[in-house]
Amino acid sequence: MLPNLEQNTETVPQYTAAVVDRLNKVNEIVRENLQSAADSASKWYNVKVHRKHFDEGTPVRIFYPRHFVGRSPKWRSFYKTTGEIVKKIMMQPTLSKAMRGNSQK
Repeated sequence: MLPNLEQNTETVPQYTAAVVDRLNKVNEIVRENLQSAADSASKWYNVKVHRKHFDEGTPVRIFYPRHFVGRSPKWRSFYKTTGEIVKKIMMQPTLSKAMRGNSQK
């Protein structure tokens, strides 16, 4: 029932040091992943907060408000893809024509 203590040749301080090293490595990996996720999220957040007008050639996210019957839109993002401003309409800051791939919207 009890584990065989003769197989484990590490002392308690060695085992503790090994566990601390593994936790430090995992902590570094998690911090790198969180930093990349934060950079990705802040890219679109900063564009949305600071930019009030769009010039031709500016990358934007395209609003695609598709609804499904029987599904809640609570956690749904309606911005599906990215596009590029092709033409401004009537020199308004919010009226623009964006191109997505081969089609235009």
